[in-house]
Amino acid sequence: TSDGGYCLIAAAIDGDRELISTLYKSKEANFRYYDAIELFSRAFEEEAIERKLFDKNGLPFSHNLSKGRRVLKARLYDDVVVEYFASESPNITTEVNFHSLKLPIQKGKEVGEIVVFLEGKKVTSAPLYAVSTVIKEGHWMGWSALIIAIVLLLALGIRRRVGVRK
Repeated sequence: TSDGGYCLIAAAIDGDRELISTLYKSKEANFRYYDAIELFSRAFEEEAIERKLFDKNGLPFSHNLSKGRRVLKARLYDDVVVEYFASESPNITTEVNFHSLKLPIQKGKEVGEIVVFLEGKKVTSAPLYAVSTVIKEGHWMGWSALIIAIVLLLALGIRRRVGVRK
């Protein structure tokens, strides 16, 4: 319509970036082309920014394990960062995925990963490692009972020997 002035919808590609612009209400027909060129030029000159999503020194991630004696705690060995252009303000989402794990789990074992998505597309992932060993419930209880039984038998044997000497 005449109220909209001269309009233009344009797209430009530079590397793996594709930009779309919509211009309306240009006062003269050629201005819309100059404005589109200026917009694309500035956008493609923009420096990517780096954003830290997860700090390797941050709180550990927790995961309850069936039959585990304690909760599995996992850490990153590296920060999780993502690069993007601020003008595009992408939708960033993350997932924390733990592997299918069997007990016992040793300290330092890779137990899962963090996956980062920009606009629904996976862009990076980082492994998660066990902070400490996690054993089965009752795993050490059997050993504890055996040790207690041995100590009691030894104590009774020493008492008997002492009693015989008297």
